[in-house]
Amino acid sequence: MTRYPDLYVLRHGETQWNREGIFQGVHDSPLTTMGREQAAHQGKILDRVISDWSTVDIYSSPQGRAKTTAEIALAGVNRTADLHAALREVDTGDWAGLHISDIIDADFRMAKPYTVEWLSAYFSSPNGEGYEVFKTRLLEFLRSLQKPTVIVTHGMVGFVLRGLYLGLTFEQMAGQVGGQGVVFHLSDGREIVLKD
Repeated sequence: MTRYPDLYVLRHGETQWNREGIFQGVHDSPLTTMGREQAAHQGKILDRVISDWSTVDIYSSPQGRAKTTAEIALAGVNRTADLHAALREVDTGDWAGLHISDIIDADFRMAKPYTVEWLSAYFSSPNGEGYEVFKTRLLEFLRSLQKPTVIVTHGMVGFVLRGLYLGLTFEQMAGQVGGQGVVFHLSDGREIVLKD
């Protein structure tokens, strides 16, 4: 298994569309009050586990919800994230902007989150980004990392990036946990979810 530097992966805080059950993909919506609180909590976690910020690289997706999360989470350490296009959310094509209930009507596999069928459906969205293209951009990003790195990104990016780091197959990735307001710490081929 390929060894990568330690990662601290943050999913952006809750957005208005998250709350309403709308697929964002390449679109954006603002963080809710809860989302801003989640980002601040992630900042406290990072501050507790990173003792020397000069030894850490920081990257964020260029999309607004991730950038705002990074700004809030890093406010106390006087650092900013470098924006990296590889960390933008998967393009869900025609599903972007649709309510999850409409997507389930179009593809019943989306009704059972965190299953192999769900993951397969996610990467089969009409006019969306396929898994192999998505995987390639994330692997290129992972291989470019030289030292411990904080990554502020999106749900599916974090999901697949973490799976690649851990050496999981596509099928094994489906069993991972997600979450907002937490930090996923990956080190030496293992993952710990930091909540408090």
